[in-house]
Amino acid sequence: MKKQLVDSIISLTFELSRVVRKRMARASTQMHAMNFLQLHALLLILEYPGITMKELAVGMKITSPSATSLIERLVRSKLVRRSADTKNRKLVRLRVTPEGLKILRSAMRQKHEAVRDIIEHVPEHDLEEFARILATLLSSYKLAHGE
Repeated sequence: MKKQLVDSIISLTFELSRVVRKRMARASTQMHAMNFLQLHALLLILEYPGITMKELAVGMKITSPSATSLIERLVRSKLVRRSADTKNRKLVRLRVTPEGLKILRSAMRQKHEAVRDIIEHVPEHDLEEFARILATLLSSYKLAHGE
């Protein structure tokens, strides 16, 4: 019984994720045709200022050539800045530009609104229970994985 319930939750989670991505894609008017991979890259660079191309590729689970191509577009759009490492000139460090931060904030607001549009019609008592369950899932995962 529990296995079936867990499998059902997993399926519903993936389906909801697809709905959210679809809703966000419709709402992405200000994202300069930015795709989710580029948004993910911007978020990682913002979280780890000075991240290298190799670290970015590993963090995104993509190849180094794919990361280079991805970053090249963000650099051309002036959303990311490359700079040489001060100790090892062969290393390239990445940082989000002020324009990139502006676009990222706009994209995050749009993501937030897309999710809000999906869940705002749920009764409040169900939302409270959902929030409690999400918090339990997160804390259980962190406890199990030492985070």
